[in-house]
Amino acid sequence: MGSWFYIFKKHNFFGKPENMPLLKFIIIITVIVTFSLGNAFAKEFEGIVEYRNSVLDENGEAQSTLEKKVGSKRMYYIKGGNYKSVSNGALFKYQIYLFDENKIYTKKIGTDKYDIVDAADNEFPVLDYSISFNQETILGFKCDLITILTENGVYKYYYSRAHKINPDNYIKHNNGNWRFYVSRTSALPLKMVFEINTKRFFVAYKTIYESVAVNIIERPLSLEEFEIKK
Repeated sequence: MGSWFYIFKKHNFFGKPENMPLLKFIIIITVIVTFSLGNAFAKEFEGIVEYRNSVLDENGEAQSTLEKKVGSKRMYYIKGGNYKSVSNGALFKYQIYLFDENKIYTKKIGTDKYDIVDAADNEFPVLDYSISFNQETILGFKCDLITILTENGVYKYYYSRAHKINPDNYIKHNNGNWRFYVSRTSALPLKMVFEINTKRFFVAYKTIYESVAVNIIERPLSLEEFEIKK
């Protein structure tokens, strides 16, 4: 960049009106390249995020039975394309996603076996989505919001670009529309609000799952953290 400036100045490039369109073009290209390189080499987040969970009905009342199943706390470990979610709920001990297999392994309470899901499968594809900027501040980080609409509900993710993840690692992870989310944000969510529509005995009702980051620990993780112990 500096050598270009020296040559242009030496030959009075900036002082010639006929050169202004080319100069503007060069400036635009420089900005685009600088921005692209900045994104390409931005540091990818590796570490642990602690979330606090809550489950509410459509009137905002706590659903204690469901919350006990889901768990009030979740520890989320991420390294490259692998992630692990550890809950204190009654449904499962942890879930592990291995990007090289594109499979999700779930270890339930009371069994030594894993439930295995192909992450390419997705029951509720995206119908529509929108992005709103500077919607909330979480742990001191300003967050944008992406709202995703599917047939069974509305999924809201608040994210900060300070915690980048690589979309290429999840190119086949359609389950839960994770590939779609990551491809639009390239960032780890710091808050999630899922408004799920369900039916029970032919009665429609809405359940709201909320998960908010309360602690972020950025540090290297061992690959052993993501081993499937069979």
